[in-house]
Amino acid sequence: MKSASLRRLLFVITLAISMIPGMSSSKDLLPPKLAVEAEVTCKWIKSHCVSDVVRALPYGQARDEASAADWNMYWTMLRELGGKVGRETAVRLQIANELTLEEEIALIAFQHAEAPGQIEAIMALYSVPRERVPFDVFNRYLPGLYPNEVTFRGQFRNVPENAYRSLRNVPYFQVFPQHKTPEYRTVWEALMIAPFADVTERLARKHTFTALEKIGNRQTAELALFRMQSIADSGLDLQKKSEAALSIQLKFGYWGTPEEALEWWLRGLSIAEKGGFAANDNKDRDFFHMLYLLLTFPGEYPSEERHKVYIPVVRSYDLSKLPPSQQQVLKKAMATHDRK
Repeated sequence: MKSASLRRLLFVITLAISMIPGMSSSKDLLPPKLAVEAEVTCKWIKSHCVSDVVRALPYGQARDEASAADWNMYWTMLRELGGKVGRETAVRLQIANELTLEEEIALIAFQHAEAPGQIEAIMALYSVPRERVPFDVFNRYLPGLYPNEVTFRGQFRNVPENAYRSLRNVPYFQVFPQHKTPEYRTVWEALMIAPFADVTERLARKHTFTALEKIGNRQTAELALFRMQSIADSGLDLQKKSEAALSIQLKFGYWGTPEEALEWWLRGLSIAEKGGFAANDNKDRDFFHMLYLLLTFPGEYPSEERHKVYIPVVRSYDLSKLPPSQQQVLKKAMATHDRK
C-alpha cells in the first residue's frame, strides 16, 4: 500500500513539475550505459514483433509456445531494464515534453518495474472473457463495485463460450475508467508494442487502443510509428501487415494537434508504402483511401465536421516535400472540401 501511495505521489509531483516553464528539456536524459541497454532492448522489441523462430514454425502448439516465450521474455527484459533506471532519471523522463525512442522504452520499463501490479490488473481483467474472471479477482483490482458475487454475476448473462458464433464474439469486460488514467498510459503502450501473440492481438482489438484513445500523447504516437515499422519489417504476410498497421494508423488523430496528426498519418503512410501494403483493392484496407476519409469525414453532426480541423492544416502543408502519391491524396481531400 505504501509503494502505491508513493507512486501516486511521484506521479502528482512530476505532473506539477512538468507545468513549470523551462522543465521540458529532453536531450541525453539517459546515462551512457543505460542508453546502450535501452537501445539493445528497442532492437530486440523490433526484431521480435514476430521473431524468426515463431515465423519458421507451422501454426500449432509449438508456434504458440514459441510466441509465448517471446511474450514472457519481453516483460522480463522490461523489468530488468526498468530496474536500472534510477528515480532521478525517471523523473527527468516523466517531465520531458519529447523523448527519443530509447528514452520512451526506458520510461515504460521503469514504470513496469515500479508497478508490476498494473499489468497484472490488465491481464487479470481483460485478457480472458468476462465469464472467466472470478469475483475475488475482479474485487481485488476494482474493489467495491459489486457487494458480492451474486450481484457481480447478475450483471451478465451466463452464456457458455461455445454458444457464440466465433471466439471474437465472446464478451470481454470493457475498459473501466480506472484504467483509462495517465498512470496506466505506459502499461497500454507496453502492450501496444509487445511481440505478436494471441493475447497481444486480442487486447489490441478490444482494449489497448480504446484506452489509449483517452490517455495517449505524442509519446504514444511515436511508439505507434515504431510498432508500424516493426510490423513492416516483420515476416508477416502483406495482408496481415496491412491489417495490423492500419489499426494503428487510424488512431493518430487522438494523440495530438491536427498538425501533429497529419504528420503522423503521412509518416505511417510512408511506412506502408515502403512496406508494399499501402494500396489495396479493398478500400477499407487502402491506406490512401483511409487517410482521405480521416481528413474529410463529416462526422454525425455538422459541428463534428473534421475537414474544418484538418483541411486548413493540409492547405498550409508544403506538398512539394511529399511523393506524388501522397500529394494526390491531400489534393483530393482539399478538392472534396471545396465542393461542399
